[in-house]
Amino acid sequence: MASADQVPSLEQLLEGPALEPPPGVVPDFANPGGSHALGYGIVILGSIIAIIAVLMRLGSRFILRKIGIDDGFMISALGLFAGYQYVIYKYSIFPGLAVHQWNLQLKFLPDFLYHVHIASIFYGLGIMCLKVAILIDWLHIFVPQGRGNTMFWALHILIWCNVIFYMAGNFAEIFRCTPREKIWNVFFEGGSCPVNIAAQNFSAGILNLISDVIILALPQWVIWRLNMSRARKLGLSLLFLIGIFICVCATASIVWLDRMLHSEDILYCMSIRSLWGIGEWAAGFLILGIPSAPKVFQSLPFSESVMTLIHSWTNHSTSSNNVDGIAHRSWGRPLSRKRRGLWEITELETQDTVPMTRTSGGKDHERDGTASDMHVHITM
Repeated sequence: MASADQVPSLEQLLEGPALEPPPGVVPDFANPGGSHALGYGIVILGSIIAIIAVLMRLGSRFILRKIGIDDGFMISALGLFAGYQYVIYKYSIFPGLAVHQWNLQLKFLPDFLYHVHIASIFYGLGIMCLKVAILIDWLHIFVPQGRGNTMFWALHILIWCNVIFYMAGNFAEIFRCTPREKIWNVFFEGGSCPVNIAAQNFSAGILNLISDVIILALPQWVIWRLNMSRARKLGLSLLFLIGIFICVCATASIVWLDRMLHSEDILYCMSIRSLWGIGEWAAGFLILGIPSAPKVFQSLPFSESVMTLIHSWTNHSTSSNNVDGIAHRSWGRPLSRKRRGLWEITELETQDTVPMTRTSGGKDHERDGTASDMHVHITM
C-alpha cells in the first residue's frame, strides 16, 4: 500500500519537469532562465532583412517588367520562412530560448514537439525553394541562352539534387511515425516509428552543408575566367561570398544537432539551433536581393539628388588636391576617369547581353569558349 502511494499520478507527472534534472539541480518553472529578448531580436532582424531583400528583388523585376519562375520560388520561400519565424517567435514568448528542458513542465512538452515538427517541415521546403531560386537566377546570369556548357549542366544537376534531397527529407519527417501523432505526443501508446530521425537529420545536415559549399564555390570558377578587370571580378566574388555566412550557419546547425543527439535536453539544443537556421534563411534572401539594389536605387525619385550631392563632395575633395594648378590623384585614382563601384555589376542593370571577347589573337580568342563567347548580363 505504501509503495502504491509513492507512484506519482498522471497529474503529478504533468505538473513535474519534462526532463529529469541533473543531480543537485532543482527545476524552476517560475523562472526557467533563458532569454526572450534574444529570440525577439533575431526573429525581427531576420524578418526585416528577408523582406527588404525580397522587395528589392521584386522592385527591380517590376521595373524591368520581367517576373520569372525563380521569383515564384523566392516568394514561396518567404511564406515558408514566415511560418518558421512564427514558431521561433512563439517559443521566444514562452518558455524562452536557451531554456533547459527540466525547467519546463511535462504538460507543455507535446505542444513544443509538435511545433518543432512543423518548423522542420517549413525549414526543409523553404530552404529547397530558396536554393532553387538562387540556382535558377544563376542560370540566367552565367549561362548564355542556347548554350549547354559545363555550368549549365552543373546548375541543373544541383537544382534537381536539391529538390530530390529536400523532398525526400520532408517525406521522412512527415511520415516517420505511424500514426503521426506519435511524433509529438509523448503519452501516445502503441504505433511505431521506423525512421531513425536523429540519424536522418544529422546526415541531412551534412548534405545541406556540402550543397551550400558547392553553390558558393561554383560561380567563382566562372567569375575568374571572365574577360574583365580584376577589380570587377573581385566585386562579383564579394557579392557571392555572402554565401560563406550560410555555410557558417549550416555548420553551427550541425554542431548543435550533434549536441542534441548526445543529450536529452532537446528544448535547449533545438532553440539554439533554430537561431542559426534564421541566419541561413536571411543570408539566402540577401544573395537574391543585393544585386537588385542599384536598379531600385536608380528608380527612386531622390536618387539623382543623392548622386549630385556625392559628386559635389567628390569635386570638393578633388579641388582641395590641386596645388599650383596641378591636379593630383585622389586615393590613387586618376581624376579624368570615373570608375563604377564594384557592386554595380549585376544582371538587373540591363536585359541586354554583352559578349565578353578577347582583344588578342584569334588563337587565344578561341582557346576557351567559356571565357571568349560568354554573355553575362552586366553593363560595362
